[in-house]
Amino acid sequence: MLAEPVNEYPSFPHAIAEAHNLPSGVVLELLDRRVANLEDQLDFLVRGEEAVAAKGVETKFWIDVKYQQTMLRTEIDWIRSFQNDLRSGQLPW
Repeated sequence: MLAEPVNEYPSFPHAIAEAHNLPSGVVLELLDRRVANLEDQLDFLVRGEEAVAAKGVETKFWIDVKYQQTMLRTEIDWIRSFQNDLRSGQLPW
């Protein structure tokens, strides 16, 4: 599991691939909702990290939390960039 990546193909890339079938305003609204949900998840993980760190739990026992935070931040950043491209007209819709 650590050495070999698995093509898990989550549903979000599929949804983005088909988003062109929706008006840009709808896509932007749906992505706003997704970002809000992702930010809630990230906040939960950050609070969890603070709690275990305060208890002195070694990082090696919750390193997955750091990984999940990084993945969430990356997705949020990507979505915001995509939204900016839609809003600015840089990405014709």
